[in-house]
Amino acid sequence: MSSQEILARQQKMMGSWCGHHLESAGVVRVLNEGGSKPPILWIFNTANEPEALASVLGSDQPLVFTRSAHLMVPPGQDPAETRNCLADHFLTEVDRRFGGETLNLGTSCQGTGIALRFAQNSWETGILVNALCIINCSLPDVATGLPALLVYGSGDPLQDPFSKDAARAEKRAAQVFSNHQRCLLDAGHGQFYEPGVLKDILREFASFAAAYSDIRVVNSAASSDTVG
Repeated sequence: MSSQEILARQQKMMGSWCGHHLESAGVVRVLNEGGSKPPILWIFNTANEPEALASVLGSDQPLVFTRSAHLMVPPGQDPAETRNCLADHFLTEVDRRFGGETLNLGTSCQGTGIALRFAQNSWETGILVNALCIINCSLPDVATGLPALLVYGSGDPLQDPFSKDAARAEKRAAQVFSNHQRCLLDAGHGQFYEPGVLKDILREFASFAAAYSDIRVVNSAASSDTVG
């Protein structure tokens, strides 16, 4: 499919989703738009998740989001082209609206591929990704160079690589993230966007991300001074 066809299909998939459109395709949206804080970025899988997260974040915290490639690619077909198109579109629109800002990025389950490509390619834009929050996902194969909070639920051990082989998972995580922290919550599959669990995730992510915000900004400034 062409990029236009992919975006048109994603627009249909998001037909019932909430949020104000930030571009004509209608696949990049915002909730809590009037908030004064720098936006937090997120890739969701289902229509109820953005409102759930925005509610827990509070009205002063803008949430800029898009949808994963879930159900867009037939079983057995490589989803890379679709994921890459959606990630690149998300990055272009975020850079256009928020270029120059340092932002945190989160996702869960099928959104990982889009989040990781966004993070990798953000180095070439005006967006600085401070830290990642990755919920209930397998560890990636490609290095991101970013710190990541890795959230899993005690009620879904099959999704948690640290519960299967902790040493191997720690080695892989150290290879693909600049720093990482495993966060194990009392939750099962499908429960991560419940209000109580979200509050725990956001509390842990705020603490984790704060440890890197000053470092990331200083490093970015140093890199800018070095170029040219």
